[in-house]
Amino acid sequence: MNPQPPERDLRHRDWAHANPYLHRYLPAHAAAAGILDEVLDDTRYLLYTDPHRLARALATNPTDHRNTRLIWRSLGDLTTTTDPAERADILQRIATRDEPEAAAALNTYPERSMRTLWTTAQPTSFHRLLTGHNGSVYSVAFGTSPDGTLLLASGSLDDTVRVWDPDTGQPGGPALTGHTRPVESVAFGTRPDGTLLLASGSRDGTVRLWDPETGQPMGPPLTGHTDSVLSVAFGTRPDGTPLLASGSRDETVRLWDPESGQPTGPPLTGHTDLVLSVAFGTRPDGTPLLASSGDDDTVRLWDPESGQPMGSPLTGHTDLVLSVAFGTRPDGTPLLASGSDDDTVRVWDPETGQPMGSPLTGHTDPVLSVAFGTRPDGTLLLASGSLDYTVRLWDPETGQPTGLPLTGHTGPVNAVVFGTRPDGTLLLASGSFDGTVRLWDPETGQPMGSPLTGHTGPVNAVVFGTRRDGTLLLASGSRDETVRLWDPETGQRIGSPLTGHTDPVLSVAFGTRPDGTLLLATGSRELGVELVLPTTAGSGLDHRRHL
Repeated sequence: MNPQPPERDLRHRDWAHANPYLHRYLPAHAAAAGILDEVLDDTRYLLYTDPHRLARALATNPTDHRNTRLIWRSLGDLTTTTDPAERADILQRIATRDEPEAAAALNTYPERSMRTLWTTAQPTSFHRLLTGHNGSVYSVAFGTSPDGTLLLASGSLDDTVRVWDPDTGQPGGPALTGHTRPVESVAFGTRPDGTLLLASGSRDGTVRLWDPETGQPMGPPLTGHTDSVLSVAFGTRPDGTPLLASGSRDETVRLWDPESGQPTGPPLTGHTDLVLSVAFGTRPDGTPLLASSGDDDTVRLWDPESGQPMGSPLTGHTDLVLSVAFGTRPDGTPLLASGSDDDTVRVWDPETGQPMGSPLTGHTDPVLSVAFGTRPDGTLLLASGSLDYTVRLWDPETGQPTGLPLTGHTGPVNAVVFGTRPDGTLLLASGSFDGTVRLWDPETGQPMGSPLTGHTGPVNAVVFGTRRDGTLLLASGSRDETVRLWDPETGQRIGSPLTGHTDPVLSVAFGTRPDGTLLLATGSRELGVELVLPTTAGSGLDHRRHL
């Protein structure tokens, strides 16, 4: 430690004796006037400000000021104290460890007359850990309010749902309580006026509806299932009103009117084992379709308005159906794909319930994931990832493979996902048990560069996000307890791995702010939801400019 010279701040502002109104409202006024950077220059203001209001101003008025990253890194700690000396210590410690550019210009005199010159602590990646849950986080989902602001919801082993402000990393209020067993799934729905609904499904056999803005329950729990609710999903009717579906361990699907909380008919029966997933698709006239799959060998299609099955179960698979996905043809009609433990992919016409040709064969082990991509001309491409270490591409209209299998992974392919470039062309990413992510040109089937290495455990999830300029960002979550960000055009890592989880990362999801910048939420088996700010991940200014 060295004595800090008794220099005064830039404009001799006496923040210690300033009106509390300035502490709270200056960031919003400065942002409106276009002088927020000037406020950030005066680092002693950070010792007295309301951190939540400052974060809100920064979130809605992004800036490349050198202190912005320091504020985001320090936000959680700054909110734990109002003592200026303690805040000065927090800022100096974090700046010295992680933000040397900000540390050089950090003025905390006279509140803290000593300056931190060095630290033995390891630098940390740029992310925030949203703490509050007391058990594993099973599911995360983003919702967009009518004014364009983002909300983040999480469901946990601790029997609660939490809603977060992803701009500040702060909870939007107390935990949403009422479930008496772990919350397996959460999903946002949108009313015709744009306001949000939040649904949660729990092992207590109930679905609950919440107003995510107030955190209040919308009526009593939705009861009827006789075992754990494993999945919830919202669909939209032609008039814009929402519809809610839930899938359960009791082998049924139930449909609900989320406005009244009443079931829209009897349970949808026919599955002979637990229902793991439900997914909505949309017909050309805007009416919804519902697909469900579970721990049996069938996919079922339902008319969610009538609650009736659309024909017989989609049979043909001879083992468990592990994944389903909807795609939309150029004429607006839907297609449905399913991947199974029987090593095949099947494509179905959901209007008729008939398979479109023979099963898509070629994989020699179970198919773990399927995904549709849409080409610039509107036609569909289908990808599948398998336990046999390969990715395969298919023309879903003909059922024919589009080239040879995509080889290179040395372990099972756990996830496949398409991304769309600014010119409309497709990229394909695959994540594997071998710890790598691979990028492919789906039109040629050729790898785009070398595998993306860095993870030290299996990659469980991959997801694309789209920046404001239309370029893509790729995130991957791994059993090594980290998330990594990549530039999919170059295959280069963006910044250091995002660490903080203490268990495997099971899910990753991008959300988009009103200004087009991205946020990334990650869920793990341990106690927290990670909220990453990829707009400032890494040290390259080009990344910040492009995001």
